Amino acid sequence: MERCEIGNLGLSLAEDLFAEAKKYHVKSNKHEILCYESAGVRGMSDELLTGDSCRYDLIESTLLSDWGSPLADEIPDLFERVKLFRRLYQGYKLPETGE
Repeated sequence: MERCEIGNLGLSLAEDLFAEAKKYHVKSNKHEILCYESAGVRGMSDELLTGDSCRYDLIESTLLSDWGSPLADEIPDLFERVKLFRRLYQGYKLPETGE
């Protein structure tokens, strides 16, 4: 899959995550987890689409963490899309240079 395809996939996923977040109270953990995940996916997508080095180092996925796992059980389709996108992104991420 090409960089642009993965980037566009990520933008669509970020929008879907944000739309899902709006279903929950703004102060809830579920809302926060989904918004945080959406922001991370959007940042990675922007790198892919602009041709920048893929070095996005926000903490690991909140949705895939212990904190987000109960929510992942509620939204398995989004959960699987996040896992796929992050795996595809990792394929373009450059190894650390030690700088």
